[in-house]
Amino acid sequence: MAGQLIPAGGLGWLRAQGLAAELNVRTQRYAGQQTLLRIEVEPLVAASDYPALLSGFFTWLAALRATPISDWPQDARQQLADQAFFNGPQGEPLRWLTALAERTLYEPPEQILESTAQWAHLCEQAWHRLLQQIQPERVLLAQSQSDSTNLPQRTAWTDTRFASSQLYWQPAAGDGNALAEAGWPIWAVSPPEIGRRSVTAMPGLHMIPSPKAPTAGQGMETTRFAWCWPEGQLDRHQRDRLKALWSLQLEPLDNWANASGLSLHWHDEAGLISLELQGPDKALWVGAAATLAALAQPPDLSLQRLAEHRYQKSLNERTHALPAYRLLDELEVLLSPITSQPRDAADAAQPSAAQVVWLHPQPWQPEQLEPIAASLQRLCPRVAQPFHWQPPAARSVEEGTGTVPVDCHHADRAQILYCQARTSGISERACWQLLQQHISASFFDQLRTRQQLGYWVVARYHEVAGTPGLMLLVQSPTHDHEQIETAITAWLKGEQERLAGLPFEQVQSQAQRLATHLRAQSSTPSGQLELHWARGLGLPGATIHEQCIALEQLSHAMWQETLQDWLEQPRRLHLFSKDMSVAP
Repeated sequence: MAGQLIPAGGLGWLRAQGLAAELNVRTQRYAGQQTLLRIEVEPLVAASDYPALLSGFFTWLAALRATPISDWPQDARQQLADQAFFNGPQGEPLRWLTALAERTLYEPPEQILESTAQWAHLCEQAWHRLLQQIQPERVLLAQSQSDSTNLPQRTAWTDTRFASSQLYWQPAAGDGNALAEAGWPIWAVSPPEIGRRSVTAMPGLHMIPSPKAPTAGQGMETTRFAWCWPEGQLDRHQRDRLKALWSLQLEPLDNWANASGLSLHWHDEAGLISLELQGPDKALWVGAAATLAALAQPPDLSLQRLAEHRYQKSLNERTHALPAYRLLDELEVLLSPITSQPRDAADAAQPSAAQVVWLHPQPWQPEQLEPIAASLQRLCPRVAQPFHWQPPAARSVEEGTGTVPVDCHHADRAQILYCQARTSGISERACWQLLQQHISASFFDQLRTRQQLGYWVVARYHEVAGTPGLMLLVQSPTHDHEQIETAITAWLKGEQERLAGLPFEQVQSQAQRLATHLRAQSSTPSGQLELHWARGLGLPGATIHEQCIALEQLSHAMWQETLQDWLEQPRRLHLFSKDMSVAP
C-alpha cells in the first residue's frame, strides 16, 4: 500500500518544494512475513542540504498519516487496480501472466486469483501501524557516489563508492496538515466533451488518416504526432530539453495509461520530435486528448527547473556511457544536418515555432478530432500558417578518411569505421542494404568468432536522413586500438578480394531474397503504418517498393559501382575512443 502511494503523492510533494527529481519505492519480501522497504530518492539539492530533503520527506509522511483513508480517491483507484490486473492490462497476456507469477511467490493460495478489491478497505488502525514503522530511527541511510562527493566505502565487485549509516536525525515538528486533493495521482481520465464543430482549417497541421489494417488484431490502434521545425531551428540540445519537459508534463497520466493498455513512445530525429501512442481504440482517443491537453498547459517554473535537471542528467549519462555508445552518439552529431552546440536553457526550442504532422485512425470522426486539434493549436500557433517543413539531408562526408577521437570515461577501446554513399538515390539505398547482407556475417565471424577481438562486433547498414552508409563497430576490453585498426584493415582487404570473386548470379539471388524480405516486412500492420507515415511526410522510407524493384533489376554495373563507392573511393569517418578516466 505504501509503495503505491508514496511514488505518487510523495514525489509530487518533494518536487513542488524543489527537493527531489525522482522517488522510487520497492519492497523485498523475506521468509516469516518480513519485508524490506527501499526508498530511493534522486535529490535536487546539494549533498549538504540532505537535512532539508529528509525533512520534506518525513513532513509528507506526517501529512499522509493525517489524511483519513475515507479521503482517498478509492473508487477510481480501485477501478484502475482491478483493470490493471484482470485485463493484463487490456489484452497484454504476458504482463498478466507476470503479475500472476509474482502472486504465486508471495500470496496465500486463496488470494492468488483474487482481484485487488481486498485492498480497497484497509483498516485505518493497521495502516497507521505501518506508517508508524517508517521513522528515522528505523531507517538506514545510504548515499551513492556522485561527481561532487568522495565517499569512504566501496562495493566489492564494481568498486563503486558509497556511504551508509543509521539515520540519527529527527525532523522538525510539522503542522500535521492533511494531503491536498491535488497531491494525489491521476487515477482516472475523462473523455473530452464532444462538440458539433469539425476541425478548424489549420494549414500548418498536416493530418494523415491511417486506414485500419485488417490483420492488426486485438483492437490495437496507433496515433502519432510529429512537431516539425524548419531546418536549422532545432538542434539536438533544444530537442532533448523540450522532450524532457514534455515527458514531465505527461507523467501524471502514467498510472491510467499503463492500466488502460496505452503505451507512449518518444522518437526524435533531425528537425522533428514525434510521440506515438498505441492501445485499444477507445482508450487511445481519450489518452490522445488528455496527452495534448496536458502539453498545451504552460509549465510553471518548478517544472522547467526539473526538466533542466533531467536534461543535464541525461547529458551526463551520455558523456559517461560505454565507448561504443559514445562513438555512436558522436557519429549522430557529425552527420546531423543541424549544427548542434550546447545552449542555455533560455534558448530551448519553443513549441510555438513548430508545425505538426498528425497520423490518426481513419475511423475517428471530426467531432473526435476537434478537441485534440484545439489543444495542438494552443500549443503550436504556427499551425495557422501554411505547412512548409521538408526532411533535412545528412551532412556529406568528404572523400578519404577523417579521424575523430572521442573522449570516453571507460577503459574499454571502441572504434567505428563509417562509410557514406556518394548519393542518396533509390538504387543506392537498395544496393547498400544488399552490401550489408553480404558482409555482416563475415565481419562478425572474422573479428569476433575467430580473433576474439571484442564482445561487441557488428557491421550494419546505417542510413541517416535518407543517405545510405555502412558502419563497422568494435568494442574490446582486451585489444588496443592498433590491433583493432589492423584487424579491420585486413578484413577490408580480404572482403575486397572475396566480393570481387563472388559470382554475380549469387549476388542477384541474395538481392531477390532481400526484396522479398522487405516486401513482407512492409506488408505487416506495423510496416503498413510506417509506409503510410513516410508517404504522408515525404520521408525516404516511402520508396520501399521502388527499392525492391531496384533489387530485382540489379545490374552488374550497379553492383560494381557500389563496391567501388565503398572500397576504392570511400568517404569515411574513423571514430576511436580516447580514455579520459586515466591521468596522462
